[in-house]
Amino acid sequence: MSRSLKMRKDKASSEFEMHKRIYWQASYANLIVDKERGKEKKVPLKVLNMKFMVRESTKEKYSIMKLAFIYLIISTFFPALHVVMFTIVMLQRVTFYATLSP
Repeated sequence: MSRSLKMRKDKASSEFEMHKRIYWQASYANLIVDKERGKEKKVPLKVLNMKFMVRESTKEKYSIMKLAFIYLIISTFFPALHVVMFTIVMLQRVTFYATLSP
């Protein structure tokens, strides 16, 4: 076998291995489940994205609660401004529920 043919074959197999490794990394991600025991569990990327989505939606929920609390205070002390705050809270809720839809 000629040297150039052998080099091409080695390059092709190494590229295949690289693509296979990239595909594996894209399909699965390591997620530490138990920090005390140091166990790692391979979790599909979709599940990992769902966990991040839940975490983000929780942040959104707390921001809605903060706005609702501010709305309550403003509507108590400044009744004329409560219409503006009500609109902002409703817009926040609409964007929050829009992020949950797939």
